[in-house]
Amino acid sequence: MKNIGFFLFLLLFYGAYGQSNDSVINILKMDLENKNLNRKTFISQLNDNESFVMKFESRGCFHFNKSKLIISKKSGEYFVEYLNKRRHIDFLEHEIVHDFEMELYQKDLNNYCTTQDYYTITSRKETLTIIDGSCSWRGFQSLLSDLKLK
Repeated sequence: MKNIGFFLFLLLFYGAYGQSNDSVINILKMDLENKNLNRKTFISQLNDNESFVMKFESRGCFHFNKSKLIISKKSGEYFVEYLNKRRHIDFLEHEIVHDFEMELYQKDLNNYCTTQDYYTITSRKETLTIIDGSCSWRGFQSLLSDLKLK
């Protein structure tokens, strides 16, 4: 919210000098994407006895699916819980979750598809929601497959 003044300045400046609103929207979009590129992943911020919940919802003309994945850390070890089954995850699986998060943060915010995939990640400290309307990235399904949960 600190940058809202800067964004308003951009809107006024570009609007006053005949720039299209699309230019301003693209500048704001790039700023939001850059912030997501620089953010730390939830898995990298976990302390012992903490967890985060990743909720996934896919809504389309003919479907509605939702699912939940929990990642936790206890005594320096990481665990995944899915469909009421909990198991240890090794270093490579930790990296899979980390890479998934980084890819999610880089998602294009275009929503040209009637199917919308909602990713909501919640920890003790924050909640982040990203909407993917590209119809081309099947991130959650790939994550489940890569973690051999599906």
